[in-house]
Amino acid sequence: MLKASASKSPVRNSRRGFEPPDLYTQLESLLDQVWRCEADWRLYDRIDAFCASQPDLCGVQATAPSKPARRSK
Repeated sequence: MLKASASKSPVRNSRRGFEPPDLYTQLESLLDQVWRCEADWRLYDRIDAFCASQPDLCGVQATAPSKPARRSK
């Protein structure tokens, strides 16, 4: 059975070996995530448009849009 060591290596206790990514890398990562999300949204929009045009193929029943309920004062 292994015992836990009481002393830890100095690398784990300090952040000297860790450098945060530069601003360009952070921006590139952020834009990549935005582009991936937009691609997903476009795909979902295409699926929604197909299901709206072919409801029998999507297993969705076409219904007329309902009127919003009016609130009485």
